[in-house]
Amino acid sequence: MLTQLVTDQIPFEDGRLGRHVVHDPRSWDFQEELPRRAEPLRDVQHRRYDPRPEPRQEIGCCTGVGECMLGNAKNNRVKGVILGMDRAVEVYSLATTLDPFQGTYPPTDTGSSGLAAAKAAVQLGIAEKYVWYFTLEDVLRALQNHPISFGGLWTYDMFRATRDNPLVRPTGAVAGGHQWVLSGYRAKDELIVGECWWGSGFGRNGRFYISTPDFQRLYENRGDAHYTYRKFV
Repeated sequence: MLTQLVTDQIPFEDGRLGRHVVHDPRSWDFQEELPRRAEPLRDVQHRRYDPRPEPRQEIGCCTGVGECMLGNAKNNRVKGVILGMDRAVEVYSLATTLDPFQGTYPPTDTGSSGLAAAKAAVQLGIAEKYVWYFTLEDVLRALQNHPISFGGLWTYDMFRATRDNPLVRPTGAVAGGHQWVLSGYRAKDELIVGECWWGSGFGRNGRFYISTPDFQRLYENRGDAHYTYRKFV
């Protein structure tokens, strides 16, 4: 269990990255309570109502994008409201003022943390609360019910996802940090479905896959996962 604040500003050159580490022990107070008895994991794919065509992220606002993707998810969205890149940048901009790092956006594309983005979403009124997951088991169990925003390292080899081969492997040199959304699970293959707003040229229209063991490697190396509630139904 984390006992002290951990921060790490991860360098990035690709504008699609930008996630940094801020792990606060107080986040344990916001751990989601999950049922003690876990049912077998099943295939699931969570639907979202994102803008069309899908936005293309070009600055380091991936943490803000993650908040908007969660906010567009079925059973979590506000009917008639679709959060787009403008709101993602707004969340990101506020998050840069909440993080313990130098610089804010605008004018500086500093990147931000998942924690700061979750706080920003609440302050901006597009979320009511956020909850955290501290074990891989809890992440997979929660993913059965709703998508999850995940922040972790991103390697150069992970950029290679294509329509024909959408599987990413966290091999090669670290390119930076990235926040993306776990949107589904394929139980038989033990594959997590990931998505980000990178346009149709990445993976299958922004959707890719990662094996559970590979995801665990990322999760255990300064990764974090949370869900932001927009609407109680």
